[in-house]
Amino acid sequence: MAWAALPIAGVLLLAGCGDDDDKDEAKTSPSASAPATGGAPTTGAPATTPATGGAGSSAPAAGPADPATFTADQKAAATAYTQMLDTKVPVDQRKAGIQDAEGIAPLLNELLANPALGTASIKVNNVAVNGDKAQVTFDVIVGGAPFYPNQTGDAVKVDGKWLVGKKTVCGFGGGLGITQPPACTS
Repeated sequence: MAWAALPIAGVLLLAGCGDDDDKDEAKTSPSASAPATGGAPTTGAPATTPATGGAGSSAPAAGPADPATFTADQKAAATAYTQMLDTKVPVDQRKAGIQDAEGIAPLLNELLANPALGTASIKVNNVAVNGDKAQVTFDVIVGGAPFYPNQTGDAVKVDGKWLVGKKTVCGFGGGLGITQPPACTS
């Protein structure tokens, strides 16, 4: 698979990695059902330009937000996303920022060892927080330029810490053809 295919493949398969809780949530939460621009499936990814929605926000603001205006929760969720693909961050620390990292360990280990990740990064454009869940809007960056802009993924707050949502990570792994562990569907 071409190195540049990583962002596209991960994004294209994310839609199939949701769980039943997300389907129920989509019925009650506007942020869970917000469409991606261009009709493409979306994924969550880290970035450095978080969004403006406050703790009660239900949908991301249009376009990039000024990271200086992010709340502490928005900054923490954005950091989890940016660190996920940052090869300068130790793998153990990257895993610590991912929901159910233990349950999806086989996929996560293969994903984080994939050399294609060395060419991709995430730039967070917006984070819309709604309680202990958030929708993150981001660009997948390859070669310093947005390769797949305006994608969305989920983040969850567990024990006071913001984590990249499991379904987002499963989507990236699935896009690379990595076998999905049972935890990706639960």
